[in-house]
Amino acid sequence: MFSVSSSKDVYLSAHVSVVLGADAFIGAPADNSAEINLERRVDYPFAQVGLMITAFNPRGEILVQEENELRNTSLLSELLALGIQPIKCSGYDPKSAHSEASFLILDNEETMEILTLELAQKYGQRTIFRISNGSRELLYTDHIQSSFSQSFAWWRGRSSRIGGVVGEINH
Repeated sequence: MFSVSSSKDVYLSAHVSVVLGADAFIGAPADNSAEINLERRVDYPFAQVGLMITAFNPRGEILVQEENELRNTSLLSELLALGIQPIKCSGYDPKSAHSEASFLILDNEETMEILTLELAQKYGQRTIFRISNGSRELLYTDHIQSSFSQSFAWWRGRSSRIGGVVGEINH
């Protein structure tokens, strides 16, 4: 998902922002309690598992914004052609301006996870995230590296950017 570096630490420090109507839901590693606004803490906002995918920056190669947007448009077209209605979201580094527009696919079926991993490989991605209530799992597209799971917390925020969406965490 976060393709700037293959370092597991970079992936696992990434935050997620999903905008639904007027609400923004921000997810972050639960062990990063300094950033979690406990007054706004909520459960994961979906009943289904979320699979997060992007076409940005394939194989860690930083592309210009326009190229990344074209790649994501192609990915979105492919998802829609398959009958998948993804939710726009973003993965971002809270310590920098880096963000990647992404899509959240809600589905509990293993076949959807396999399809999402195949699409991620097609678009040159090393990983996707599988997100559920209380946890986020990093899944590698090469199936060689082991997946890694972490506790993940959600809270309501306000969005200040989408496409990269970044939530204003403590407001």
